[in-house]
Order: sequence, then C-alpha cells, then structure tokens
Amino acid sequence: MDLDNAVVPIRYPIIFSTSEQRDVAFKLLSKHGLGASVSYPLAVTDYPEFEGLDILHGDLKNSRAVAACILTLPVHMHVTKQDIFKAYQLIKQVL
Repeated sequence: MDLDNAVVPIRYPIIFSTSEQRDVAFKLLSKHGLGASVSYPLAVTDYPEFEGLDILHGDLKNSRAVAACILTLPVHMHVTKQDIFKAYQLIKQVL
C-alpha cells in the first residue's frame, strides 16, 4: 500500500453516551496499556486562550458534551490486531 500521499490518522475517537462510561472505559483501557486518552478535558471553547475572542456564540453545550464523553485510541502502525481486539472487548464491557 502506498501511503506517501495518504492521510493516516494516529488516533480514533469514540464518543460515549455519558462521561461516566468514558471514564470507566478509559480506566480499563489504561489498565491494559492500550494507549487510551481523554484528548479534550475541556471543550475547545472553554480554554482561556479563547476568552474575549468574538468567534464564539451561543451556549456551545454540544462542544462541552462531546468533550465530556470523548476518548481516543491509537491507530498508528504499532497497534497490533491483538490490541484492537482487546480494546473492542473492554469497550463492549462498558457499553
């Protein structure tokens, strides 16, 4: 496969129904060394760097909801099929 001009992601996002589910999944995946991360501890709009900028309008509740429920998994070339299957099994337990 020629990947010279391909866009290859290194993280795969999963949005859980609740932040509690996300937190349980994160703990399980981390316990097994599967590289899960809570990539967005805050909504982008809640970072102080955006304060005062006139680019954000409304209550932005959806961005906060996604930030509270998103977890990402690595999908780079060093992730094995066994890693993927284990992550699947653990996430399935949470759901």
